[in-house]
Amino acid sequence: MSVPSLRKLRHRLGLSQRDLARRLGVARATVTRWENGTRHPSKVAKLAIQSIVEGKESRSWQRLAAAALNELWDNPEDAVYDAWQEFYHPGAR
Repeated sequence: MSVPSLRKLRHRLGLSQRDLARRLGVARATVTRWENGTRHPSKVAKLAIQSIVEGKESRSWQRLAAAALNELWDNPEDAVYDAWQEFYHPGAR
């Protein structure tokens, strides 16, 4: 999945980076890195993104994808930062 296509896809779905990250079970910063091209989605992430696009999301798939993607986080501290930002600066992004 190319950088422009992920960004366009997210916009087409009407999702913010934070919304997409939550649906995938990753940190918002991970989505930012994918869109900036500094990192690339794993095969699991691509499958999870595809399930969102095709409307085949289910609770079980979301739990499975989130668990798998949590294992693949390149910077888990980003999730802590996102949580901190959300708690202390809601609506800042």
